[in-house]
Amino acid sequence: MVSGRSIFLKGVFPFLALVLVAFIAVKVLMKPSDNDPVVIDPALMVLVPPETQLLLGIRVKEITKTPVYTLLRQKKILEPLEEFVARTGINPEKQLYEMLVTFDGEESLVLARAKFNEEAALEPEIKGPGMTRFEYGGRMFIGNEQFAIAFVNSSTGMLGSTAYLRKTVDRLNAGTLGMPEYFKQQHPLITRANYIWMMTRGLTPEMRAYLPTQGNAANFARLLDGMQGSRVAVDLRGDIVVRAHATMGTPEAAEQLASALKGLAGLARLTTSNENLGLLKVYDSLETKAAGPNVDASIRIPQAEVTKFAESLPAGAL
Repeated sequence: MVSGRSIFLKGVFPFLALVLVAFIAVKVLMKPSDNDPVVIDPALMVLVPPETQLLLGIRVKEITKTPVYTLLRQKKILEPLEEFVARTGINPEKQLYEMLVTFDGEESLVLARAKFNEEAALEPEIKGPGMTRFEYGGRMFIGNEQFAIAFVNSSTGMLGSTAYLRKTVDRLNAGTLGMPEYFKQQHPLITRANYIWMMTRGLTPEMRAYLPTQGNAANFARLLDGMQGSRVAVDLRGDIVVRAHATMGTPEAAEQLASALKGLAGLARLTTSNENLGLLKVYDSLETKAAGPNVDASIRIPQAEVTKFAESLPAGAL
């Protein structure tokens, strides 16, 4: 008589073992491709306000391993990262993994996944002048009445104005936060090779205020008025490669934008000084194409030019 135990040992157990080995082999041998979509931490996605117009992603863990990371920190080029580090005092190389920055046209919010305390299983420990602990909506806040960081849990925090954070916590508790559907559709089109990326949907009056208002750049900025959405992705692994996509209101507007990009590159080439001839390679690398209402563009910046340019900037210039 065959027992249940013998059936398990002779049939089911070997099958389960084979499945387990196959699963491990796939995880070890099938490394993610650079062409795979970028992965956004689900714990951050659910915190994005649905009215967000601009969403910026910073994959801090990966950026810290790139050749340009030291320059980015020295020159404080990634402002959201620098602000978060300054207000929390955490070590980005060891404790900070991923950040999302949201902007709805009026308020911005920095969302972060991090190890807020060097000791595992301990509550977040953030100290600084004028920083106090208080509670709102069942969440711990550290800050003051102007700015604070609110903790969703021990590894997820939200940084912003205290008044806006209180409203955000109310919405979190009510279950009314979450990434807009447009961004959910667009973000899989950004590949994991890009450590900094940005998506927009339309341009609010507040966003237009950041665009140049004088010179040739202002003429270019006016072309963006009809933009319905955009993606920008930055690959920092060697030469910096910036790829951008914009959806315009009409095919004619897309053609005008593509032509304007080429015109700006040509003008920059003509005005390049002898001390900066290396920039000619940058301008010549521009590729742009319009197809229907869509415009795609890319540009490559050699590492040597990145270093030269960054070292010439005063800290915080960008």
